Amino acid sequence: MIAAAVGAEAFAGTCSFAPGNSVRNDTVSLPSTVFTGRDIPIGQVIYSTNLGYGGVPEGNCTGLSDTDQFEQVSFEASGGQLTSWNQGSYGGKVYKTGQDGIGIAFLAGTPMSYSGVPSGNVELLMGPAQGTKAYFNDTVAIVLIKIGDVKPGKINASILPQIRLYYGSNRLNAVNYSVTGSTTITTGTCKTPDVAVDMGTFLKERAFTGVGSATQWKPVNIALQNCPAFTSNVTLRYTLTPGTPIVNSSQGIIALKPEAGKPTATGIGLQIAKANRTAVTYNQLMPVDFKPQFVEDGNYTIPLLARYYQTASAVTPGTANALVTFTLNYQ
Repeated sequence: MIAAAVGAEAFAGTCSFAPGNSVRNDTVSLPSTVFTGRDIPIGQVIYSTNLGYGGVPEGNCTGLSDTDQFEQVSFEASGGQLTSWNQGSYGGKVYKTGQDGIGIAFLAGTPMSYSGVPSGNVELLMGPAQGTKAYFNDTVAIVLIKIGDVKPGKINASILPQIRLYYGSNRLNAVNYSVTGSTTITTGTCKTPDVAVDMGTFLKERAFTGVGSATQWKPVNIALQNCPAFTSNVTLRYTLTPGTPIVNSSQGIIALKPEAGKPTATGIGLQIAKANRTAVTYNQLMPVDFKPQFVEDGNYTIPLLARYYQTASAVTPGTANALVTFTLNYQ
């Protein structure tokens, strides 16, 4: 057993069950799949949930009164093995899951007073104020944390600890929480084929009539293919990195790419916008405009637009090519 350290302050009183009440044993099932993107930083929570319960044991604690409804509670873990992870708020309280790079931590208490498990004695509200009457209803939450490099695999609840809650100086075990089931950890990425857009051929006298004039928008649909099943914790964002200098960052305009042995058009640039025709922001993360789904081999599209935009008073003919690199960020 991995037990919580007992604080120096004594418990306020002893606790017992009311007639007809006994220890409550509750379980929560692990999610079937959790996605861990390559860009998720170490230390970030990748999944969390509260352990629900189906009834609140009632009892009495001698230290309670109508004016003092707080009692000392100890949260302990039976079984399981702590990792060596010692960073952030979960340091020293993350248990092994059997899956490389993934640890599990438990938070116990009331919503206003969560404490990591294992913990010292925590003073928690037992009321409402009704003399010595107590409600043993403190909840437990579980969090899965990325603590290292992750490979696809499975978490089996059989190696995880059971969380036990003890009340009063006599350590009445009133509530136990267990985790059941298994979770498949996925780390796959979407396939993103290259996108070639035929921008067309234009007569400069007709297409460009002055600075600010532009050609018609052309659709640039970036396909995300065969994506993994995304869980609700995942945020997808993307960056566009131009292969030529940015001419106007606020309007999303970049310079054209010179071609060896061929003249390059001057006085125009390539403008890229989102589907709503607002300019993209280069070299910065931008959110996708869809909600990732919990569907294996899912397909999505990021719709963008492109056009030529006159940037100088004089336009000369030539090739008008540009290159932009798309990068998908999984967090």
